[in-house]
Amino acid sequence: MRGLNRQVTREGLLMLLYQASQHLERPKYDFVYLPWAMRKACNIGLAFINFEDHASCVEFFDALHRSPELLMSFDVRYIGPATLQGRGPNLEDTVAKRGAGILYATDAPLVFNRGEQCDLLEVVAHELPHVWNQLEAMRARRQQRQRYQGSYMGPRPRAPVNMPSISGQMAHEAVPGASAARAEYMERLMSRLDQTVVPTDGPTDGAITGSFPLPLTALTQRQGIHTALRSCRFAVEDNTKRGGFWIRSETKTLQQISATISSRLRQVQIEQY
Repeated sequence: MRGLNRQVTREGLLMLLYQASQHLERPKYDFVYLPWAMRKACNIGLAFINFEDHASCVEFFDALHRSPELLMSFDVRYIGPATLQGRGPNLEDTVAKRGAGILYATDAPLVFNRGEQCDLLEVVAHELPHVWNQLEAMRARRQQRQRYQGSYMGPRPRAPVNMPSISGQMAHEAVPGASAARAEYMERLMSRLDQTVVPTDGPTDGAITGSFPLPLTALTQRQGIHTALRSCRFAVEDNTKRGGFWIRSETKTLQQISATISSRLRQVQIEQY
């Protein structure tokens, strides 16, 4: 059936078939398929109707030709024989073209037994066993995926990243031979300390003030210097802008301060590093 009005639904097509079969003993079609456009809210203007036998088809054709106003109300322009004959071949061709999903779609074919609509999947299982086996395999795979998704508890939590602390770094550096380069650097640093203690232009008010312009950037190095200076009972101020420390002492000379700090720094180096 060609030239069908694009807004006709399956229910409308069934009404057309029912009205054309009113004078008959009962409707004798067993397969009705109105393909629906995939991306449009309308049919494709083509319908497939299969009958129980050839005589029933001829009888229905005669009834339609006696009701031309019925065909005009549905804009039907042509009625003729289809290439495929029989309900089974039509079902198989529909599944081959549209896939097994058409059996569950809203525009799925309608099947009938002696004029009564019946279950499509039961007919497929009875008349197309190979298609039914494919449906069973698809259903089994779907259930397996659902079971897997049900047992999936989400991504595993990542192990916490333990950032090395200052004490951990100092403990690591306490291992013999773990930081020979650092030990060598500290030796050079302390030798430079003895040579770079110079008077500053800061306030003197009776106190001796020394500036230690050392490139102390590592936190553990600065902590070691602070510990050494505090243990010498000096007034200490970290002069970051000038790259050193302000030292105040009212009882010692700069040379004594330098010697005391160097000695104490070596002890701190042994204790902490």
